[in-house]
Amino acid sequence: MKPTTAAFWIRSGFFSMLQNIAALGLGMAGFLLLVRVVTKEEFGVWVLLTTITTLIELTRNGMIQNALVKFAGAANPEQYPSVLRAAMNLNIILTAAGSLLVCLVAHPLALLWSAPALESLLYLFAVLSFLSIPVSQSTYVLQTNMRFTSLFYTKVVNQGTFVGGIAAAAFFGYGVSLSVLLGLQTLGWILSGGLAYYFTRGSAPLSRGLELEWMMKLFHFGKFTFGTTVSSVIFNNIDTMMLGAFLGTPAVASYNAAFRIANVMEIPMTSLSAVVFPKSVERSKVEGPSAVKYLYERSVGAIFAMTVPAALALILFSQTAVRLIAGAKYQDAAPILTIVVLFSLIKPFGRQFGIAMESIGKPRVNFSITLTTMLINIASNYFYLHFFGFLGAAYGTLTALVIGFFITRHAASKELGIKTSTVLRHALSFYAEGFHQVTYLIVMRKERTA
Repeated sequence: MKPTTAAFWIRSGFFSMLQNIAALGLGMAGFLLLVRVVTKEEFGVWVLLTTITTLIELTRNGMIQNALVKFAGAANPEQYPSVLRAAMNLNIILTAAGSLLVCLVAHPLALLWSAPALESLLYLFAVLSFLSIPVSQSTYVLQTNMRFTSLFYTKVVNQGTFVGGIAAAAFFGYGVSLSVLLGLQTLGWILSGGLAYYFTRGSAPLSRGLELEWMMKLFHFGKFTFGTTVSSVIFNNIDTMMLGAFLGTPAVASYNAAFRIANVMEIPMTSLSAVVFPKSVERSKVEGPSAVKYLYERSVGAIFAMTVPAALALILFSQTAVRLIAGAKYQDAAPILTIVVLFSLIKPFGRQFGIAMESIGKPRVNFSITLTTMLINIASNYFYLHFFGFLGAAYGTLTALVIGFFITRHAASKELGIKTSTVLRHALSFYAEGFHQVTYLIVMRKERTA
């Protein structure tokens, strides 16, 4: 029996939010340890490495995950194993292609960023990345079946292994090299993959054939999501990549420190995005575009309302936040932080619009917008880095986000009749409802104690 709408949102939203809070906490713990056990230059190299590896991982996810959610969710019991087999085949193919690409670009990137240690790390990642297939495949299945509780435990084990390993090495006085960090990341894949397999052992049957027909269906839907994800990942990381080429790994380290601190702003957007997409697909089949429109306006309004207070706090206390979290050697990240927090006020409009377009079967629209803003971001980063140096990366990305916001706003109005004013009304109602709930609880408490 399916849960009620209220039960779905409360339970799914809670575990999705909890997952992202845990990810933020573990990510912050890992960051606090890393900036203290490695040099600024080494941390810059690690940031560049994870930028490339994240690009590979997210593009694979972009090709498979949303396509699997759409087709597996609509498949009958006889088709379901075939869809999962097709997804597994694509997973293996894309992982192999990503590993080959990493090997081809390892040497040129090491020269571009003047980071010779990066080359051997990329070759090592190309080999180890095949161990991430089990956890990624099981994660897709859990996402498809909206099993957010299991996703929470899987991701905590994955990230917790990495952070716990660094803490243990630091505690016992062992040196933490960049290759050790990559080894800990791989161990996290293995342990979380085993746990995810345990969670999906009864819900992920695979057929025995190649399932070329289903592979083509997944590919043709996923190619636009794949393109969108590639464009989005490049958009989100081009400032770091260009900063490394212009100013070197220490500048990359400080720039990334600002982003790590601002990650608290990403919790509402990431949490609601994980819940909204499968729910949006489900409701669009039954109720049509009007349901998707409502989910967009409501979710973006809630995200915006939750993000504004955190943004104001980080802008007002940027110097203090950087000093307490990253340390004095990263104090040059404070001006970047005041700009970066503005990103999170704009991003939800584009992120949730992409979810809306994919849920109604129009990934091409989202791909076109994301590709356009990515190209704008490359051009603006080049321009601003040339004239403003370190701060130029943040100025360039902010410019691209503002332009992308207006493009998205026009497309959202055209495709679904979405109005920004309605989004803002939902944001204000979020505060009003919260105030009402707090007032009600205070009154009830007074009545009980009277």
